[in-house]
Amino acid sequence: MNARIACIESAGPAPLFAWLATGCLCLLLAATPVAAATTPTSAFTDNGDGTVTHATTGLTWKRCIEGETWTGAACSGTAQYYSWSEANALGTGEWRLPTIAELLTIVERDAYDPTLNTAIFPAQSVPQIWSATTDASYPSGAWYVDFKIGNQYSRDKAYTYPVRLVRGGQALDASGLYTPTSDFTDNGDGTVTHARTGLTWKRCAEGQTWSGSACTGTATTHTWDQAVALGSGGWRLPSQNELLGLVEWGKAGYPAINTTIFADSFFSPTMSYVAFWSSSAYFDNANSAWRVVFGYGYDQVDGKQGGLHRALLVRDSSSGTTSDADRVFNWAEASIYAQFFHPPGQPSQELLGYTYRYYGGSGNYLGVKDGHLWVYGPATGYQFFDAGALDGWLSQAAGAGF
Repeated sequence: MNARIACIESAGPAPLFAWLATGCLCLLLAATPVAAATTPTSAFTDNGDGTVTHATTGLTWKRCIEGETWTGAACSGTAQYYSWSEANALGTGEWRLPTIAELLTIVERDAYDPTLNTAIFPAQSVPQIWSATTDASYPSGAWYVDFKIGNQYSRDKAYTYPVRLVRGGQALDASGLYTPTSDFTDNGDGTVTHARTGLTWKRCAEGQTWSGSACTGTATTHTWDQAVALGSGGWRLPSQNELLGLVEWGKAGYPAINTTIFADSFFSPTMSYVAFWSSSAYFDNANSAWRVVFGYGYDQVDGKQGGLHRALLVRDSSSGTTSDADRVFNWAEASIYAQFFHPPGQPSQELLGYTYRYYGGSGNYLGVKDGHLWVYGPATGYQFFDAGALDGWLSQAAGAGF
């Protein structure tokens, strides 16, 4: 939803597409729509001491890498380089080297070089950052993240990279697994809920059915647009960071996932390179998107239309409270406007002051900002339009029981 305001002209809460037809609205000249931010600024609390706490994970991060100092507005100094063993020895008190799973949670997929939310983590002078995680398939190596692109790689532990420290959370389960079975609740309906993230996952890929102990049937493959459109009833395609949260970094060999929770039938031994789409577009190329290959636990980008990959759907846990924006979004998805806002149940995102949902099936955005409802996408000729005061739409939503 990056855009610049070209004019401001309000139309009031007329019926939505009768209003669109008037053209007498606020027009924004928008750039090509971008993917939803995976580390929005609103998800972090500034602790005022050079650290931030990430609401998504509960982890507290230093805003600067080791060797740099927080000035109150930026990081000054020079990044220091460490071998992996030296990096692990840096932690003092509660501070420690993050696991690869933790480090990947601050990769910003809606950015490139660096793939960081630079309002939270000022652009670092070097992209590669060590994690605390040994490569289970190559014990002489360990994982690091390249924050230029957003990928993770393994490198010999003698090599030197900079470090960003973290505190809080649980670095590694006593079982030696990053996704232990005890972290999942079996809901008895072919889904599991992950305690660490609160996300509920289907245990089978799309096209398959949970039999009570395994996935039966054949997993279907899809272009990225088709995969995004699969969501309904709250189910959606996961972001790349969410999908990487299922990678089992503590497991050597194939497949790099907890197969007690996600059955082996997911991954034919002859298809170790089978990939799963995420909802995260690749910022440096609008025609590509991120995917995860669970055979070996790495991520890649592929063409949205050229790649045919599997889909594993996820849904958010209930917050118990529905915001005004979500009430209107839910109503729009179920009303006479459903054709413009589908599939339903997409996650609400925050970006540039907007609360919004992106509907991959129709390509439209529906957003709320400054007490007004906004629409962008094919339905508006790729122009931003102000649909009027949110209160008017809330009344309609309330009248329909939302």
